[in-house]
Amino acid sequence: MYRQVHASPLHHGIVELLHAAVAQRHFQGWHMGFSQPGASLMLALSQADWDGARRHGGPPGNHGVQLLLDFWQRSGG
Repeated sequence: MYRQVHASPLHHGIVELLHAAVAQRHFQGWHMGFSQPGASLMLALSQADWDGARRHGGPPGNHGVQLLLDFWQRSGG
């Protein structure tokens, strides 16, 4: 699915934050909705430790992934 979205001219500016194997799905039931994060969250996500997840095989302890999961849950995920 990611390859299709990435190749689509309808999507642009895609930034891959994490590419790693995960033990479980973290966004069960996600309906591809849209949610606009505030500037402070965007700054926190941009400065988060995404490389730590690559080194350690992904969640649960990664700060960037946890910030994203928390935002998703607060947004009605």
